[in-house]
Amino acid sequence: MDKIYGAIERMDGIQRIGEETFEVFYGFGEDENGKFQYRQVLNFIPPLDFVKSMIIAQINANIHEKITCGFKWKGNLVWLDESNQRNYARDFAVGNIPTYKFGTDTEPVYYTFEDFKEFEDFSKAWAKHISDTVADGWEEKANIDWQVYESKNVIQS
Repeated sequence: MDKIYGAIERMDGIQRIGEETFEVFYGFGEDENGKFQYRQVLNFIPPLDFVKSMIIAQINANIHEKITCGFKWKGNLVWLDESNQRNYARDFAVGNIPTYKFGTDTEPVYYTFEDFKEFEDFSKAWAKHISDTVADGWEEKANIDWQVYESKNVIQS
C-alpha cells in the first residue's frame, strides 16, 4: 500500500473512483512528513480476503520497521535487525560488556557500556520495545472494522 500524505482524518474503506478503478484506504498516522493514510488503487472490487491480506501485510511491515529502526538508547538510534538482536542476546547471555555501533552508517555512535547493570538495562529496554511493538500490532489488527471493506459498502464517487 502507498503512504499518502495530506490526510485530515481516518477514512477506512473502499471508494470507487472510476468505472473499474477502486481505492482501498486504511489507517491514519503522522510522521515527520505530515499526516497520512495508506491507499491502494485497484482495477477491480477486491474481495474481503484480499483486502484483509493487504492490510495485514501493511501492518506487519509497519511493525517490522518500528522494531528495526524505532528504538533509541540514551538518544542514540539502535538498529534492531535480527542479526543485532542475536548479537545483543548472545553478549548478554555470556556476560560480555560490549561496545556497539549505534546511530546510522553516516553518523555512527560507538557506545561502551559502563558495567553489566547498564547493559542489562539496555537489554531489557530493547526487549520491551519489541514486545510492546508486537502487542501494538496485535491490537491494531484486532480493532479493524472489516465490515467497511465489504463490497456492499463501496463508496460511489
